[in-house]
Amino acid sequence: MYNLIEDYLDRLSLPLVRRLPYYERQRIRQELRDHLMERVSELKAQGVSDDEAVALALKQFGSPEWVGTLILEKRTPLPRLNWWRALVLLLVVAIGSFALVLANHRIEDDMRLPQVVDVMLWTAGSKAVLADSSPALREALYNIEALPLHERPLPPLATVRPVEEPSLVPLASMVQRRYSEWFSKVQRDYWNRVYIRATTRGGIADRVDIAREGFGVVTRPVFVPYSVCVSGPGGCASFSQRLPNGVVALQVMGTLMASAAVAGLVMRQRRWVLGVSVAVAVLSLVWCVAVAENFTHVQSRNRDSMLGQIAQSVERSARQQPKILLSSPPRLPLQALGLQDNAQRPQRILQLARLYRFYEADYQRIWQEWRQAGIAGQTWRVFRAYVVPVWWVVPLGVIGAAVGGWLGITVGVWAWRVRSYLVYRYV
Repeated sequence: MYNLIEDYLDRLSLPLVRRLPYYERQRIRQELRDHLMERVSELKAQGVSDDEAVALALKQFGSPEWVGTLILEKRTPLPRLNWWRALVLLLVVAIGSFALVLANHRIEDDMRLPQVVDVMLWTAGSKAVLADSSPALREALYNIEALPLHERPLPPLATVRPVEEPSLVPLASMVQRRYSEWFSKVQRDYWNRVYIRATTRGGIADRVDIAREGFGVVTRPVFVPYSVCVSGPGGCASFSQRLPNGVVALQVMGTLMASAAVAGLVMRQRRWVLGVSVAVAVLSLVWCVAVAENFTHVQSRNRDSMLGQIAQSVERSARQQPKILLSSPPRLPLQALGLQDNAQRPQRILQLARLYRFYEADYQRIWQEWRQAGIAGQTWRVFRAYVVPVWWVVPLGVIGAAVGGWLGITVGVWAWRVRSYLVYRYV
């Protein structure tokens, strides 16, 4: 009968061999023997026979290999930081902080200036625009279509002011509402004429400009672009790529949960979970600095100067040469532009020029506020826009880190237990 108890203790001690010293194993073995004998005595007092009492007591204690694994776990030191664990944690912090910032790339561009310039060109017509033969205008017309007017996002948390002048509010609303429709009509007209224009001298030339370069004479076509923004099906249509705050909160929560789970799985300690979570949040500020620095190079000086030159040229034509303007056919029908007769075109262009100046002043104000914020303020703005757009993202992130750490530690502990049990049970 008691041989079964000794056999049970032998199997229980198997995981402890080479892990604990002999005297420690003997002490544990004696303690467990005493507990087993006490349980056998209790069962015998209840009327159970000797053999049945021993078998029942061993069954109640559980698998000897599993009990030995649990005893070994209590006397085994927690994982220590070595080279591969350090590498895993560094990757977790780097990837987690990177995902925390760039998984929510919020973009809001400002296409108001190119839109107004487009409408001014369509309203004035090519003849009126080309009446100004200044070199600056020719340079702007040559190069404006090659500039990347898209992908010029505003700084984070920038506030665009609405038009305040009452006389310009209806015009601004109409341009914003009907720009895509006008652009589609102009593009259809362009593709209908492209074959005919390709057969003329200079391809798409409206006239020929002769310029001197070095010792020779170079002939270059001068033309008025159908649109200063040729990218995209909608022309210079503004767009906003902003994820809802709820989605941002879930991204932050999920990123911190995954980072904490990996840290808990690798190290099986709460302090490492806390350390990795804090490191992810802190390093995300470094990525925010990089994003803020990138925004300082976004504003295109060439774009601003070329758009301004074209707008000033069209405005001069409307002020100084209204007869040429009235004789220049617009690229859009008067009805489509909301004009009743041709005589209203100069006044409309002057209104568009005023609208352009308001948009330009607001655009410069936004960038001036961004530059005045300094690197600390710019970093905070990026962090607010990309990581914490609303206050309740913070508690959700803390909850995600806590849940992820608990899951990682739990999985790590049980993975160690199961692996050790299987090794000592079947190998």
